[in-house]
Amino acid sequence: RTDLEAAAFVTGSGAARPTGIVTALTGTASEVTAAGTASFVLDDLYDVHGALAARYRRMASWLGNTLTYNLIRQFDTSGGGGFWTNLGNGTPELLLGRQVLEAEDMAGTLTTGSKILVFGDFRNYVVADRVGMTVEFIPHLFHTSNNRPSGQRGWFASYRTGADSVNDGAFRMLKTG
Repeated sequence: RTDLEAAAFVTGSGAARPTGIVTALTGTASEVTAAGTASFVLDDLYDVHGALAARYRRMASWLGNTLTYNLIRQFDTSGGGGFWTNLGNGTPELLLGRQVLEAEDMAGTLTTGSKILVFGDFRNYVVADRVGMTVEFIPHLFHTSNNRPSGQRGWFASYRTGADSVNDGAFRMLKTG
C-alpha cells in the first residue's frame, strides 16, 4: 500500500487513483522551465524559489529524487555549500533554508521535459483517506486463462484514498527545457 500511494501521490493520473502533485501542476502556470536543455543550473533553483509567492514560501518544502539532490550537491565546486545546510549528512535537511523531502517517483534523470523538483506549501495538497481497509479471504481462486479453480487461495484487500492540489499557485515545479 505504501509503495502504491507514494507513486500515486507524485505521478498519479487522477483516474481511479489519486492525482499526483506532478500531474496536478503539469500544464499550469506553476511550471518553471530550466534554462538549459535536459539540464539545470544553480540559477534555476533560485528562479523556482523566487517564483513562489512570499505567502507560500514561508511554509514551503522541496520535493525531489535523491539523484536530483546529488546533482545539486555538484553545483558547489568551492566547498562552501551556502545553499545547503548540513551538506555532508546524507540528504541535507534544508535547501535554501527550506525542508528537503524525498520522492523516489520524481524524475531522477535529466531529459527534455523532466519534472525534477517541486517547491511549495504542501498544506495545499490534500490527501483524503476513507477510514478502514476491507480484507477478505478468498477460498478458491480461478485461473485467468480458463476460469477454472486453480487450487489456490488468496486475500483481497481494498481501501479508498484520493489526493489533489487544491491551490496550484502554492507550488512551483522545475522542469528541464
